[in-house]
Order: sequence, then C-alpha cells, then structure tokens
Amino acid sequence: MRPIMAEPWAFKNAMRRHAASVTLIAVGLPPDRAGLTATSVCSLTAEPPQLLVCLNGNSRTAQRLQEERLFSVNILGDRHRELAERFSSAHAISSEDKFRSGEWSPGPAGTPLLIDAVASFECELASSYPVDTHIILIGRVLNLHAKSDASALIYRDGRYGGWTALSAPAKGAAIEA
Repeated sequence: MRPIMAEPWAFKNAMRRHAASVTLIAVGLPPDRAGLTATSVCSLTAEPPQLLVCLNGNSRTAQRLQEERLFSVNILGDRHRELAERFSSAHAISSEDKFRSGEWSPGPAGTPLLIDAVASFECELASSYPVDTHIILIGRVLNLHAKSDASALIYRDGRYGGWTALSAPAKGAAIEA
C-alpha cells in the first residue's frame, strides 16, 4: 500500500510553526547582483566547512548562482527586518535595486557581503540537486566573517522576531554539525 501524501496547504501550514534564522543569499558584482531572503539554510559539515541552501529553482538568484558558482550567505540580525523584506519575493524590486539598502562590500572571493551581518559566508558551489520546484545547493565555505553577537532575526508563522537565550548554555554543551 502506497502512503498518502500530505496536502501542500497542510504541509505549508505545519511548516509555518518552524522557526528559522533569516539569511540573504547573494551573488554577483555591481551592476549585476542578485539576491533573495532565505530561511532554508543550515550547516552541513564542519570538516570541510559546508552549508546546505535550498532555493526556488526558478529564482534569478538560483540561476545566477549555478552559473557563477560563487555566492554569499549573510545571517541577518534582528535590526535587519526591512532588509529581509526588501529581498523577499513579496517585493517587486529589481535585483540590483535590492542592494541599495544595507552596506555591501565584495568579499575576498568577490561575493556580496553585508557589512553588518551577524555572520557572512563566502561559498563555492560544490554540488546541486534539483528537487521538484527547488534546488538543493551545497556550498563549500571559502571565507567567513563572524562579526556580531547581535540577536539573530527569526522567521516564524509569517512574522519576524528576535532571538533571546533562555539561560546560559550548559558547560561543554554543543550541537554537532
């Protein structure tokens, strides 16, 4: 007997309960940069350092990223809500115009880095896997810049919020990548 698949609307409704950090994925150099807001980003391996990023395969950013093979992942702080909204697909702003907000600089590998991001990673595309409407990207981290202890911007249930620790971490406690 074949299992019954969940209805897309029910899946989306359930996934709205999942809180995720907010990132900006960016590619290219002026005057031809592309970028978008993404929450489907996580660490994959520490040795070698790699990130897993899932994007809509039809987005200009995903297409450019596969062509150029270099991209940045910028973790946003809670002060970056307007920037996250500006880069979201809900706003009809041209690719280069998105970068008129925030302070951007090319990193050592030539990717757009948000200067005051909580952390930024420059990645080289190691692998990509198309899955239905989306593409799974594995980025090998070339450079990273952890610059801020600011509260991370979190997205849950269609709203943005900040992150605050409930208590000090237990001595030696860590989540493995």
